[in-house]
Amino acid sequence: MMRLLCTAAIAVAMIVPAMAAMTAPTLPATAKKLTGAEIMALYDGSTVKWTNFAQGMTGTATSDFKKKTETGTWAAGDKKGNYTSAISVKGDTFCYKTGKSKEVCNSVYTEGADIYQVNAKGIVESEDQKQ
Repeated sequence: MMRLLCTAAIAVAMIVPAMAAMTAPTLPATAKKLTGAEIMALYDGSTVKWTNFAQGMTGTATSDFKKKTETGTWAAGDKKGNYTSAISVKGDTFCYKTGKSKEVCNSVYTEGADIYQVNAKGIVESEDQKQ
């Protein structure tokens, strides 16, 4: 009986984090891919509200390309915090790195007021909206 309970607890522990990830939207066919200069013009000095589908998180971010930093807030379930990331534009991608994490670079697309960050596999990782 104890083994069955332990197996059930392990299964639940593995399933719950997977459920935290959100379902990413499909990139609209009419979305416009931005150049590096357009990415900088879009984000620099602006505050956006973001949803990161891969990590199941939401938050806000303000980018400063002169200082090469982005500061903001994050929330995941009942946990919240502040963060600072190193940012850059490499070619036509927006790149960020928080702490010791691996640098992430995404293409940026816009469709109306929606901003999509799309990874190299063509999957929408984040959807942003200017505040």
